[in-house]
Amino acid sequence: MLMEDALNEAETKVYDVIVQLESMETQINTIANYIITDQSVVDYLNIKKDESVKDRNDAAFEMSQLLTRLVVINDYITNIYIERDKSGGQVTMLSSLGDILAITRLQHCMEYIDGNVIDITKRMKEPLEMAIRVRDAGILGDHEEDSPSWHADFASGNNIFFPSAPWSCEWHVYANHPSFVMLTFGNELCASVKGHERMDCMLEQAKKLDNTRLYANGSNVHYGQIECSQKSDFYTSSHLFDRELRGIFAGNWTPTGKAGGYINNEYPNATKNFDAEIDYIRQSYAGPIFGFEVGQFEVLPDFDELADFKGVSDPINYELIKEKVVASGLLPKWKSYVEATGELSRIGYREEVEAVL
Repeated sequence: MLMEDALNEAETKVYDVIVQLESMETQINTIANYIITDQSVVDYLNIKKDESVKDRNDAAFEMSQLLTRLVVINDYITNIYIERDKSGGQVTMLSSLGDILAITRLQHCMEYIDGNVIDITKRMKEPLEMAIRVRDAGILGDHEEDSPSWHADFASGNNIFFPSAPWSCEWHVYANHPSFVMLTFGNELCASVKGHERMDCMLEQAKKLDNTRLYANGSNVHYGQIECSQKSDFYTSSHLFDRELRGIFAGNWTPTGKAGGYINNEYPNATKNFDAEIDYIRQSYAGPIFGFEVGQFEVLPDFDELADFKGVSDPINYELIKEKVVASGLLPKWKSYVEATGELSRIGYREEVEAVL
């Protein structure tokens, strides 16, 4: 009976979510006139957060299963025709085919691996079919994902939604996972003034959804070339303007031709810290500060590990490197090279850690 009661309770929760999703049709139809871009998709998928932690955990799986059906996309297709026609064809659902594919793919919970077989076709069939249906409905922009025109289109005011549905769903699926303590909206984001206004709105929405976590508008935003966001709960970056916030950089070169980061240019020592850099940040920002991508050190591949690959993964990159090493005659000494790069990385990591203590 306990299992039957639990299933009945879960069914009730799923039904409640279905009712809320169906109510989005009314919400979309009541929006005035043509353009509603400044509302995040979170507003349309703002499933009421259960106050009980247990209830939220119990409902998480049912919610994720419900989203795999992608029923909400069908409603969007129908209703966005209305907005598109009212705007003379100017308003679209999203900027590109890639945006809708990201939403359908990330909301689809089928596993890639079945036994010892990786089945990409079965895993991607439904998301691809739905994305193609949306494309053929003529309600998507024609921009190539991540192109300059795609980025510019976000500020155009011509899209009803933005590709943040996976972002909002994670709140409800992972709401009480012990490792979910902080979140940024993306890595190394760059945006216009309008884009930053929307980031601020998203931060406000995130805190309304759950104020027990820390949120920031991004990590290493504008590569540290703008001021810290005052609305973010924490700051993480490799730089703040010309102030370096870690000890080594893989691709940054100084005007003198030296590699960036003090560890690239001097022996590790016990005198370096980041007190001056933190004092500089504290002039304008009072929140917690975290390192960003600290410790970019490389270790050569250990070919003994090839024997450990016994599952579905094919270590073809290791095999190709080994072929080149053998051809160059370096294999007899290769183990010593691996150990040397490992030791160098250990010294570098230790320096990075000690410098921030």
